[in-house]
Amino acid sequence: MSATTKSLQVYENANKGLLTLTELWETMLKIIRSVSTASGSSLTVEPDLVALQKSRQDLESLLRTLRSTTNWLETNELPEKNKAEETESKEYIELMKENKMAAEEADRVTEQLRRLLNKSYALQLQMEMLHVSSQESHLN
Repeated sequence: MSATTKSLQVYENANKGLLTLTELWETMLKIIRSVSTASGSSLTVEPDLVALQKSRQDLESLLRTLRSTTNWLETNELPEKNKAEETESKEYIELMKENKMAAEEADRVTEQLRRLLNKSYALQLQMEMLHVSSQESHLN
């Protein structure tokens, strides 16, 4: 495989990773909005757990895709000559910083989303227990 072909593959996979990261971000925002809406109206309307679970599965699928792309990029580095030229480029350094910040932000938002989803599930369980308890007391 020539250096140009390999460079092209690395570029394409890096682009694919960035697009996946964008989709991941949009999916996380969608889930946060859905959970917020479900939590806000949980006293009056049953939350659509199927939609929330589907969104979470989409998120996990995107995370797997991003991880596999990242792993591929880590194992298929550019040849030393190309790498040396790119590391000298200010644009390359800036993009690497931006990529690192985006990955850290994605990790932070993912953790926040997991905590929010867990709270939502706990709230739903408490609501169901309250509902069952009120039905039992109504029957007595």
